[in-house]
Amino acid sequence: METSQLHNPKRRSTFRRFLSLIFLLAVLAAGVWAVLNRQFVIDQITVWQFKPSAEITALSRDASLNDHGTFLFYASQPELQSATDFNSNCKTRETQSIVLGCYTNHRIFVFEVTDSRIVGVKTVTAAHEMLHAAYERLSSAERDRVDKLLEAQLAKTEDQDMLDLVALYDKLEPGERWNELHSIFGTEVSQLSGELETYYKQYFTDRSQVVAAYTHYHQVFTDLKA
Repeated sequence: METSQLHNPKRRSTFRRFLSLIFLLAVLAAGVWAVLNRQFVIDQITVWQFKPSAEITALSRDASLNDHGTFLFYASQPELQSATDFNSNCKTRETQSIVLGCYTNHRIFVFEVTDSRIVGVKTVTAAHEMLHAAYERLSSAERDRVDKLLEAQLAKTEDQDMLDLVALYDKLEPGERWNELHSIFGTEVSQLSGELETYYKQYFTDRSQVVAAYTHYHQVFTDLKA
């Protein structure tokens, strides 16, 4: 009488080795994926552990960040800070810029503006700094593509204030032109090329809202300067 395959010791041993091999391959595949996606793994763990305050949640909402934009924002552990702490964390920020925030050491810090006339500056700053985090995570090929789109957009720019700001960044942060323009165009310019608009949709549900916030507080600064 033949021995059942289920109870055949040799077949059971072969089956166990097969399962072990499958398990080992799965572990190796997971390890390779984790290495190739190291930044995403770090970001995901950070987001799971991060507990945003009500104010930080409101900034994400007011900036119209979509799920991906919010993910990158929270992965940067954003924090609203008063003058002393902010100045300590954002030591290299230039005094001529009205962007009151910084992205440093993978963290976002936003100055706690209390003047109701320019409260929207926090919303724009949050989005601006999130885009720095996004730019840092672009692949080399995607960054090259986006830089070309930014370069083409800059070539069409006639706003002298914008050109002066670019010149200021070139002076204070050499080599960071496209990184800065990536944040500036995304939060301050209403009319962009179709390709750039499509690109920014991966971060915003409605980019026009953050641009409107910028336009409002920028006008307040313009009026005060006048």
